[in-house]
Formats: sequence, C-alpha cells, structure tokens
Amino acid sequence: MKKQDITVSVVVLAEGAPEQAIDKTLKDIFSQTWRNIEAIVTYTKGKDFDAMKDRWLTFPANIFWCECDNVGELLVKPFEFCKGDYIFYKSVNPIIWYPRHVEHHLEMFEESRFEGKWSYSLLEMKDAGVQEPMNNIGWRIDMPKIEQALFDEFCHSKDVKVDWNTCIAQQNGVTQFVPGLLLKTLKNYRLVNPKEITITFYVSQQQQQQVVLGAPANDNIKETIAEINGDMIITKSYPTIVGNVQFSERNKNLLSQVNADEVFNIAVKRSMGMGDVLLTEPVIRALKKKYKNAKIKLFTTAYSTADQLVKLFPALDSFEIIGQDKLTTDYLSTVEGFNLKFDLDLSYESRPGVRYIDGYLEVCGFTEELQEVNGELAITRGVNDDDLIPQLNYNKEPIIKEKYISVELLGSGWGGKEWPVEKWNNILTKIKNMGYKFAYISNVKMGLYTQNVDYVNTENNFNTVLNYVKYADFHIGSDAGPLHIASAFNKPTFIISGAALSKYTTPSKKVFSVSKEGLDCLGCKHKIFYEQNGPNLTFVPRCTNPKQYECMQALEVDYVLNKFEEFLKVNNIQV
Repeated sequence: MKKQDITVSVVVLAEGAPEQAIDKTLKDIFSQTWRNIEAIVTYTKGKDFDAMKDRWLTFPANIFWCECDNVGELLVKPFEFCKGDYIFYKSVNPIIWYPRHVEHHLEMFEESRFEGKWSYSLLEMKDAGVQEPMNNIGWRIDMPKIEQALFDEFCHSKDVKVDWNTCIAQQNGVTQFVPGLLLKTLKNYRLVNPKEITITFYVSQQQQQQVVLGAPANDNIKETIAEINGDMIITKSYPTIVGNVQFSERNKNLLSQVNADEVFNIAVKRSMGMGDVLLTEPVIRALKKKYKNAKIKLFTTAYSTADQLVKLFPALDSFEIIGQDKLTTDYLSTVEGFNLKFDLDLSYESRPGVRYIDGYLEVCGFTEELQEVNGELAITRGVNDDDLIPQLNYNKEPIIKEKYISVELLGSGWGGKEWPVEKWNNILTKIKNMGYKFAYISNVKMGLYTQNVDYVNTENNFNTVLNYVKYADFHIGSDAGPLHIASAFNKPTFIISGAALSKYTTPSKKVFSVSKEGLDCLGCKHKIFYEQNGPNLTFVPRCTNPKQYECMQALEVDYVLNKFEEFLKVNNIQV
C-alpha cells in the first residue's frame, strides 16, 4: 500500500455534546494536512441532529452519522462504517488536534514498516489566558518538558481487533467505562510511540496547576546491567508511577510493559500523615506478593511519627526519611537502583470520592478488572479485601493492667474533625459510669478533659500510643492517625466524623462512625483535590457552610450516646 493511498477514519464521540462543539470538532478534523479522511459521528437515539446534518451536506467531505441504540454501541457500531486503513478516535471537548496530527501518526506507522499497529497522542496543556506565537503555527516539532504532556486519544490499524467490552468494569460497586483496560487487548500488538506534540488542551491557570501537580519528571525507561544472585542480567528501570489521577493512562501504559519476574527493587513514597503512611503497609504486602523477587524501600517523612511507625511494617525491607517539602514533586526520580517507583502522594487526594486505600492500589496497578475466573466472569484486582487492613509487628507487654478504653479526641487541629470539648466530656462521663477507665494516648492540653482522665501519655511517646491502643477493650475518638492504629490491632472503634468520613479513610469493618446526617457538605474532604490558600496549597478544604463546622457543632450528645450503645451491641461489648 502506497502512502498516498492510505485512508483514515475518524470516530467522533458526540454523545452529550452541543451542536456548536461538534461543528468545531469536525472543522478541526477536516483542517488536517492529510486530506484522505472520513468522519463517523456516533451518538445515541433521540438526538436531533437534522439541522446540523443539513449544514454539513454541502461540505466537501465524507461524513457519516452513526445512530446507536445505547451507550454500549457508541464505540462498537462505528466499525460498520469505517473504511479507513487506520482508525482515529476523537472526543468532543476543548482538545484541539493540530493539522499535522494525522500525518504525524501515519509517518510513524510507515517508519515502523507497518509493524506498528497502534499509537496514542501526546497532549500539551496550555494556559487559555496566554497567547503564544507557537499557538498559531499549527503543531510542535520538538517535544516540550514531559511534565507539560499527557497521554491522550489513540489510533490503530484496521486489522487490530479492539474489544471495547474489556473497558467495562465495576469500580466501587459502580459500572464504569475504564479506557485503560483496553491495554489488555492491545498488548498483543506493537505500539509506536509518538515523537511530536499534536494535541493541545487549553485550560485555566488553576486547571493547569492541578494537572502539573505531582507530574512525573521523565518518561525514560532505562536498561542497566545488574548482578542478581551472582548472575549478570539486564534489567529495566521505569520512571515514577505518580499519584495524580491526571497521569493514570500514562501509568497504566508503563505498567503494562513490566515483567514482574524482572523486578528486584521497588521504591514507594508517601510523605505525610500517620494514617496515610500506615495505609501503605497493606499495599507493600500486595506488591511483595505480585513482585516476588523484589525488595521494597519506603520513602516517608518524620511528620506525625511516621518514621517510627514504618519500623513495624512486617513486609518492608527498608525505609528512608525525606523532607516534608517533597509532597507534590517527583522525588523518586532522583533516586537510583529501583526497577519500579510508586509515588502514592496525591493518589487519593486527586481522586474525589475514592477510598484512600483504593487510590493507593490503583496507582500501583491493582485496578478492578473483568476477568475469567474458573470459567466464570468476575471482577478482580489481585488483592482481597481481607488483606487491606494494615498489620504491625508490636508485641510489648501492656502498660495498663486493668480494663480501659483508649481515647484520642483531637482532630489534627481541624474544626471539621473535632467535636466540641463540652460535648465529649458529657459523653465520656456517662461512659465512665459504665465502669471503664480512660487512657488518653496523647497529652491532654489545657486541662480540657481532666475530669475523665485516668492515664495520660504525657510525653506523647509513640510506644505508649501503640501500647494504649493495642491492649484497650476498644478505641473512641476522631478520624485521625490512632484510628488506623486501632484498625491494625483489630480493635472495635467508635468515631465521630464530619469533614472526613471513615468509609473513605479506612478499609476496616471494625469502625463504627457517627455523623450529622442530612448535610450536603458532609465529607467535604473527599470532594476536592486541593485548594489555593494564598501562595500555598492545602488539601484541607475550608468550611463553606454558613454555620461553620455544622457537621460537628450541631451533632447532639443524646444522638451520639444512643449510637454508642448501638456500637456496644454490634460488637457484643459487655459493660
């Protein structure tokens, strides 16, 4: 087949798009330097596109209108119309194809002597408020810095059998379309990597920062000679798999190329938060199971005693303390000697409405997929729910020799996590009348809770924190780090939640959470990525409720006490 005879089919996903946007997309397609193009506009029944079809009848181009019975046909039915040697996919959104987009990919396929069967596009983010001379040229010849690029829409030769059904999966109990799962069928075909930026996405400065936040420093796969068990072998070192969901397709593409048997050293990074760092422990165990030959090193900070906590991880081989300023940067790109690097910072933060542990697992490649198990289709991700609870190697003798409850009422100084002192004291007094002693696992400041204190960790000693929680009958308090320690020790836990909800923060089924029901703002922590606070970023949302921190302030004592009695019954705790 001679190059000039190549025909290109472009499938336009018009579902849910306004006519003006579809018109703009079609003009974008037919402004290509490659002229032998046909477009197939795909949409579901009930869309009134008659006026738009009439407008395009006079345009000198091949345009077909593919009406589908349901959403599931949008990517399947267009194949009945496609006559092209290569098929491109284009969504209707602010993404702009440069005129050279199609021609560049055809050149790549030709250079590969037609052995290459599919490719993706490199997308560059640009500030919509800045007019650059380069914007008017039409395409980029040289690649920009990789942190400015994303992997985007893909194309393939007509002989590639694309099974879109593999992209349908259950995630958190909801059926979703997950494009990255397409790699399961594409891995049998040769990939051709693009050399140019041929797509632009114009965004605001705020959107731009969100995309670049936590961006990978590079995309280079290195081959090195290493001595493994006395043998000299060639190993591959992959660039950092980053937490920001904006790079999820790029992450999946890299992980699809990894041979688990050839991974010998893995780096994992999670910077901040006692609970957040503790949740990396089950992920480390899952990585150990998947990469059987690998040693794992965790990079974390000394913030909130995380450096003492990781010493107790049973599957961790080593750890290193780094600075607290590494949260939003690809620090792992600066460390050598690792085949794989997983940066878990920004993983759940950039995925609103997702459990923290699920954000970690997705970054590490443990995504829910539809697979055949024992002859039947099932959703699996390679990690059992029972294995998601953190484990700690801690066996020191108990400090307290009598019956007691461990208590932590502070919420990291955040009003969205802390119930008023006077209300807590009311509850604690009634609980104490049931015959329990109280062990406060952190120093009680300003005598706020002194009327109920029996034991206090006056020096905020971390070993005392662990000891008080491990040997308590159960734990009560706020959604903070000790909650996760209680989960690791399989302790029933009674939590008051507001801005942060335990159904997202912990996978433990032992946690009984009480909240002010009926508030639209409840769980605001799980609805944002980050917020701008002057020149700084914050992952703690400001309270926008006119009744400041209503989630905590309006929660009544009698309601909480009734819930506590329910907690005792559920856990068969005798008082």
